[in-house]
Amino acid sequence: MHDHDDHDHDHDHDHDHDHDHDHSDLTDIAARVRALESVLIDKGYVDPVALDAII
Repeated sequence: MHDHDDHDHDHDHDHDHDHDHDHSDLTDIAARVRALESVLIDKGYVDPVALDAII
């Protein structure tokens, strides 16, 4: 059990974090799209050249 578990939680626990993530310049959706694109290419379902031509 943590020390902060004993008190009321009537306040926000949102805190700013000043550290970078690998995809910090991407939105959540853009990061998901990039991951999905990578999986589809790795599995051979999508040709990266064709995908680049479409997008």
